[in-house]
Amino acid sequence: MSNEVLLIFLEELRELKEQFDGHLLSLRKNYTDQASIDGAFRALHTIKGSGAMCGLTALSEFAHAFETQFDECRKGNAPVTKDVIRLSFEASDLLPDLASPSDLTAAKAQTILSGLTTAMEGAEAPIPDATRVFSFRLMGKVLELGANPALILQELRDLGATEIEADLSAVPLLDELDPESCMIGWKMKLPTSVTQEALQPVFMFHDVVFDDAGNDQLATQSASTPTASAAGTTTTAASTQVESSIRVGTSKLDSLVDQVGELVIAEARLSELARLSKDANMIALAEQINRLSLGLRDTAMSIRMVPFGTLASRFERLVADLSMTLEKDVEFEVSGRGTELDKTMIEKLADPLVHIVRNSMDHGIEDAQTRLANGKPETGHIQISAEHIGSEVIVTVRDDGIGLDADRIHAKAIEKGILLPDEQVSQDRLFGLIFEPAFSTQAEVSELSGRGVGMDVVKKTIDGLRGKVEVTSKAGEGTEVTLRLPLTLAIVEGLLIEVDGEKYTIPVSVVNEIVDLPTEKCAGTPASDFLNVRGDFVPFVRLRSVLGCPALNTGPQVLIVITAAGEQVGIVVDRIIGKNQTVIKQMSPLHEEITQISGATILGDGTVALILDPIHLIEVGRDVRAAITAEEALV
Repeated sequence: MSNEVLLIFLEELRELKEQFDGHLLSLRKNYTDQASIDGAFRALHTIKGSGAMCGLTALSEFAHAFETQFDECRKGNAPVTKDVIRLSFEASDLLPDLASPSDLTAAKAQTILSGLTTAMEGAEAPIPDATRVFSFRLMGKVLELGANPALILQELRDLGATEIEADLSAVPLLDELDPESCMIGWKMKLPTSVTQEALQPVFMFHDVVFDDAGNDQLATQSASTPTASAAGTTTTAASTQVESSIRVGTSKLDSLVDQVGELVIAEARLSELARLSKDANMIALAEQINRLSLGLRDTAMSIRMVPFGTLASRFERLVADLSMTLEKDVEFEVSGRGTELDKTMIEKLADPLVHIVRNSMDHGIEDAQTRLANGKPETGHIQISAEHIGSEVIVTVRDDGIGLDADRIHAKAIEKGILLPDEQVSQDRLFGLIFEPAFSTQAEVSELSGRGVGMDVVKKTIDGLRGKVEVTSKAGEGTEVTLRLPLTLAIVEGLLIEVDGEKYTIPVSVVNEIVDLPTEKCAGTPASDFLNVRGDFVPFVRLRSVLGCPALNTGPQVLIVITAAGEQVGIVVDRIIGKNQTVIKQMSPLHEEITQISGATILGDGTVALILDPIHLIEVGRDVRAAITAEEALV
């Protein structure tokens, strides 16, 4: 097998392995979920077939042996247990190694198969499922379209169908028989545990009549059978087209997105020239190119960007493994699965998040007895979330564990010579010490932690991505680690503004509304820089002050209300120019200390506009809010 074919197979194996793991994770929550059992079996079956086709004998034989034993669970002859799931995860991890087999992998494979046999023999067989009568009939010229009733019946047998009988009542005389139509129906007993979702793939591409009323929902929910009648549910096939895909090198996608970004800049220049020329034909042409560039921009970005959920699914498996190893029951939650990140960033984020989650599981989440003693639920909770805020991606890992021990961190820092014995530091800096090389508060080194390497890796990786790491923690309540990462390259809608004669832009996605600043508020002090906007108390910051420009104490001035990091703040600007397509260009390392700016973009007239950082504006807004609160306290 050529290297190219092997690489393609390994990529497909990775996808199938993720499917297998996903079904196993569902089974951890419900050992009797037949749909998940069937899904795991199908993934194994496909791995076996693909491995055999590629000549990977060791992989194919192991998958076949494991599939044979797992089939007992699918048929209901053996129960799914904690040990079965644990061994299934071990088998999943071994599959990629079997593509290049060795004596070690062969030994591991045999150990897993032996363990599975023992686990199944030692478990009590489940009580057989109750059954229901299920019958169906294929309609139309299905034989002409390539339908194979034998394959359909085999799939139903795989789902547990028994006592299958043919219904010949509708078969006509020989001279009336249509050889392209199937005149035979079938009747059988099907376990009541077989869900509608499990049946839908069987009949996805066929016109079917279900003679039992219990399958009305199957007909209405099936992607290829959108309509149904009450008596004898008749379904109509919908044209189903499977989308094909090709694999493209990352460098080619990088080049495509770069060129699209330059095209957007050139299109903005053309639109500006058309506006200045006042030529109707040129304006019309510029508008057409604008529409085309918008479509091309969206397509190019969708190709390069990957949903965060593709990364988060790995941690469901990680938490499951650590839960079994540490004997801690932990509920894992992912929010913002649809948040899209650059593929390269997704790949580089994997290791840091692994270390953070492992620390949460090992150090953060307490054992069940400790949690109950402290008035907490027995089950711990870890959440990973991702969201776009302006030109940044914010990824947060939260746990409801014991929290960071500030005193222990402080003592360890003194012991290692990082802090002086009498040195006072802020809590932010103290918690930041956990990212120092070889810094660990663990007294003993374990398989999971204690060497002080993990969080150091997190800091180095995030710094390499020009991001920031922030840690907040409250003793007894949990810890929150926030990763703030710049979008490596993005084209977003921006709001173009003017401050002291210079143009700036802010992402439209963070803008709530725009109002005129009241005349009496044009001049003032931080203690009076707030406004009642639709019943909400909104502190505001003056961009002239933030950017070091001369104060403007007269009107007219405009207030832009933005929301970022869950907080709302207003920013005062001189003028709103309008919206524009903003191609985000990263600033050089020489400008990384300029926290007010997160990037730059090139405008249609060829000038550069700096992109304001919404998170920094929110932080300044917090200072304004604090000043107002302090002033009220004095009064």
